[in-house]
Parts: sequence; structure tokens; C-alpha cells
Amino acid sequence: MNPVLIPRLAVTLATALLLAALSGCGRNDPVNERVPEGDYERGPHNGRLLRDGDFALEMTIFESGVPPQFRLYPYRDGQPLPPAQ
Repeated sequence: MNPVLIPRLAVTLATALLLAALSGCGRNDPVNERVPEGDYERGPHNGRLLRDGDFALEMTIFESGVPPQFRLYPYRDGQPLPPAQ
């Protein structure tokens, strides 16, 4: 048997096992459990709400007949943050 073949087979098998293990990641993500599939969490201004720990950022866009206007609303622990922070 070729001496290079065994290490290559080992690397291929390890890669396949790693990919199989990672394919289930994110299925038990608490963020995905809070929001129904096909929708996303909305903030008080009806914009998309993105969370990272105790920090959240709500994004809105208005573009009816004008160039797009984006607005960002930051929150920490559910309370609005002043723009200076």
C-alpha cells in the first residue's frame, strides 16, 4: 500500500467528520427560537432588530420616492442609548 495514501485518507475522513458535526450548528440557537421562520425580530420603530448579548441595534429604511434614508437605534439592556455612546 502507498505510504502517502493512509495520511490522505485520514485527513479526508477527519474533514468529513468535522463537516458532518458542523452541519447541525445553529439549529438550537436561541435567537432562531424566538422568531418564527421566514420573519425576523422587530424593534419599537418596526425596523429589523439585531442582537449581540445585551446590545441591540434596530435598523430602519425609508425609500418611498427619495434616496434611501437609513436610521439606526442602539439599545443596551433594552434601553435606548444616547448617540454619544
